[in-house]
This record gives sequence, structure tokens and C-alpha cells, in this order.
Amino acid sequence: MTENTPEPPALGDLFKKGAGKVKERFMLLRPLSKKEQWSVDSLKEYISEDSAKKALAAVKQNKAELKYIKKGFSFLIANKDLIPQLDSGEFEDLNKQIEKEFYATSFKNFAERAWGALPQYIGPNTLGQTEIKQAITLQLFSPEPIKLLILGKINAEMLTFARKLAPPEFQIITNFSPEKELDFEKPIITKTDRQTKHSDKFDLLFFTKTAVLKDFEDIAEKIITGSKAKVKDADLEFLKEYIEQAREIEVEIPAHLVEQLKKFIVKLKKEESELNYSVTTDFVAVVVSLCKAAARMEMRSQIDSKDLVRVFDIVEKSIRAE
Repeated sequence: MTENTPEPPALGDLFKKGAGKVKERFMLLRPLSKKEQWSVDSLKEYISEDSAKKALAAVKQNKAELKYIKKGFSFLIANKDLIPQLDSGEFEDLNKQIEKEFYATSFKNFAERAWGALPQYIGPNTLGQTEIKQAITLQLFSPEPIKLLILGKINAEMLTFARKLAPPEFQIITNFSPEKELDFEKPIITKTDRQTKHSDKFDLLFFTKTAVLKDFEDIAEKIITGSKAKVKDADLEFLKEYIEQAREIEVEIPAHLVEQLKKFIVKLKKEESELNYSVTTDFVAVVVSLCKAAARMEMRSQIDSKDLVRVFDIVEKSIRAE
């Protein structure tokens, strides 16, 4: 044996290694305890079959124990806030894969109620002003910039929470300081105002209104009882990640909806003299962006007829508001 020739492994080491492999294979056949079975079954709700098999093998061979990280998400995702993880550094890559698949499943479940839930986070203690909250929410899901102009009295928390969830290019033009709640008389908007300085251009205009009786009753009750909605940081973290992923979705308009969209725009163009601002080619692009944003809000890659209904309603309340 030369000086540079490595020594062969000792016979005892080979036996140990072989015995270890046999033991691992044998342990794969052992039945799980009730606790282990519950843990493994719970995995299947969130992750792929392949990842679940790898986790199951690690548990059966006593290489790791299945633990759960509680994220603290609220009822909006049905308390499904426990992320399964294997408590061993050996499975770091598998843990990352499990977490990725967990969020993908959670986002899919949340998408079914996103339209109703997300606007609630735009001013959780601000009652009424539903169309403004919906417009701001759509703005968050649009990669194309959409500028909103909000005139009148508005609770500053609406912008505070919107900015917590927003991408860097998010922008709303208001006639008040975000730190204060002020009231201004409705200004006169001419059709040329929308085409003036670039920094002053807007895509949707909203006038805030005095609360209707039902909203006023709810507001009075909140003041009397001192109740105030609290938003968890964990929820904001979840929603911010949800929005970021949804914004990456490429959305298409089905051929059968193109005609509906065109009819809506043409109808507004014919009534342009009665509207708050002009129906321009830029405006058409904004309506399309809003429809695509509505689809992204529910993690869809194709616009649905309900997206048109939702967007048309918001646009009508913006362009016809008095």
C-alpha cells in the first residue's frame, strides 16, 4: 500500500453502516402512534404527496419530530395558521418546501373570500365608504399604476393600512394631511383638470359622503361601547405576501367578455357630458387594469364576468358621483 493510498474502511464500520440502513428500512414499517398519525395526516391538507412521504419517513425513523409553528393568522383564513416543520436541521430544505406549499394552499383558500375580506383591512374602523375601500384594494393588485383622487372627509387610517400592504409605487392623491382628519367643500372638477400636470393626474375620483343612517348607527355604537377593531401584524404579513404573489399573475381577458367591456366604455363615452371627467384612451386602460386586478385578488389568471360587475360598479360610482 503506497503512502497516498487511503485506508479501506474498517470492517466494523461497514457492518455498523449496513446495520443502520437495515434498521432505518425496518422502522419505515412500524405503525405510527395516534399523535404521530394525526400530525402526518394534517400535513396532507397543505403539502404535496412527495413532501408528505419524506416527512413521514423522517418521523418513522425517529430522525425528527413533527412540530407546528403558530403564525397567529386571524379568522379570515379559518384559523389554519399552524405550519408543520421537522425539528432537525437535517431537513432544512424540506421544511422550506413544506412552508412554501403551506402558503400556496393557504393563499388558495383565502382567495375564495378575498373580495369580501381584503377591503375590510382598508380602514378596519372606518364604516361605510365601501367603494373607496374596494378601489384602493384593487389598486394594490395592479402592476400598472392607478391613481385615486379622494376629496372630502376621510379617516386617515384608510391610507395608513393601505400603505402597510402596498408596493412602493402605490399612490393616492388626497386633499388632506394623512395625519389629520379634515373636511373640505367639494371642489369643482373640470374635464381638463384630469389632463393637467402629470403629478396631478388621476384615474378615479371619489367624493366622500356623510354616513347614511345605518352606518351612522354603527358608528354611534362603536363610540358608545368604545369598541375598536385591532389588526394583527401576522395578518398584515400574510396579506402583504398574498398581494405580492398575486401581482405576478398574468391575466387574460376571455373573448366573450371583451364585447361587454367595450359596450360599457362606449356607453360612458356617449354620456361623457354628464360625467365628472372625460372618457379617454387612458381611462379605457385603467378600466382594463382594474378588471385584471379584480381577477388577481382571487388569484385567477383570467377575468370572470363577476370582475366586470365589480369594476363597473366602482367606476360608475366614481365617474357619476355628485
